Amino acid sequence: MKKIIALILAVLMLVSMVACGNTNDDVTENTTDDTTEAPVVEPAKEAVEVLNGAVGKFCEVLAPVFEMPAEDVKGAFAGGYFSEDETTVKMGEAGKTPVDVEEAAATFKSVSLINDDAFAKLDDAAVFHHMMNMNSLAVSAMRVANAADVDTVANAMRESVGGNQVWICGTPERYLVVKVDNCVVSAYGLTDMVNAIKTALTETYDNAVVVCDEAFA
Repeated sequence: MKKIIALILAVLMLVSMVACGNTNDDVTENTTDDTTEAPVVEPAKEAVEVLNGAVGKFCEVLAPVFEMPAEDVKGAFAGGYFSEDETTVKMGEAGKTPVDVEEAAATFKSVSLINDDAFAKLDDAAVFHHMMNMNSLAVSAMRVANAADVDTVANAMRESVGGNQVWICGTPERYLVVKVDNCVVSAYGLTDMVNAIKTALTETYDNAVVVCDEAFA
């Protein structure tokens, strides 16, 4: 009887060892499959980064028109920043200070002439405009939350700015819409200034795509 019990225990031990071996093999295989590296995705540019990146170049290009140094040209403009993280950046400055998001968003809408549907597709935006008269130059940079909506926002800006018929303190001469990655930049104002923005964007960003560059009818 003792021999039979011993034999049964030996068989059970052998089965247990085989089962453990199979389990370890499975774990090894799963570990190998999970080590596949994920593709690297480059972060999208922020709207304020795109606009700040072109401001220096813009001032250099426009300085001869004003017949003054580029730094003095920069002083004739103001900038603000709207985003979900409640920060503001003045163009050309690195520091950030808290602002009222609703107030900043309202200001951005009034300067950019963006419609509500297009605005709802943004998660970041920046503005840069002439301090005395926005019709001389007003530039808006918008980061679109979903890359698939970039063309929709770009076309909306073309229609919103180009179709605007209500102007105060004169009528702008030209308007421009440019795409940079998932950012859309629109500008309207005097021809020389809008052309300077176009030059600044296309020379600063190799992947800048001009959506429209047209004179007001």
